[in-house]
Amino acid sequence: MSQSESQSRRKNPRSFQLVDRGFQFRMVWRATLPFLFSLGFAAIVVLWFSDHDEPVSPRSLRWMALLGLALIGLAAFAGGVWSMLLYSSRVAGPLRSLDRALARLEAGDLTARFQVRQKDELRQHAERMNRSLLSMQERVRRVRQFCRYARGVLEEMSAKGGKDERLEKMLDLVSAIEASVGDFKLE
Repeated sequence: MSQSESQSRRKNPRSFQLVDRGFQFRMVWRATLPFLFSLGFAAIVVLWFSDHDEPVSPRSLRWMALLGLALIGLAAFAGGVWSMLLYSSRVAGPLRSLDRALARLEAGDLTARFQVRQKDELRQHAERMNRSLLSMQERVRRVRQFCRYARGVLEEMSAKGGKDERLEKMLDLVSAIEASVGDFKLE
């Protein structure tokens, strides 16, 4: 992206942009497909009820127009319902999965992983969160390892030198750190 494009986007934050063209075009196509089928069905029904052998009277023309408009309205409504169902299931399913993983993470389970099947922005964010969780797991492991090492050194110093108040405070500090990272589930 050039510098002028990024500056123009900063000036107009509401400008329309396609984030993932392929995904967005597939979603629009899937949303309009039922409408197009319903519209075709409405046209077939109107043609079926029109009698081609007789001249069309204004009254029958008016009824055919009303029937056609009613069928087109029904098709638009069916297409809208179909689109809402399609979009809500495409968004709600992955969000429920992410919510379950977040609940496990909130409980201290660092083995929780975010799993999203679609190849879209949500999956990219889930993969980034999974990498962050791996990084957190590694850091908690290192803190635990450091606590074991520090505890060993402090206990050795305490055994050689007897009871020292500073050593006891250091052991208490290491115990507090161990307790705070001990809540995390790593495996």
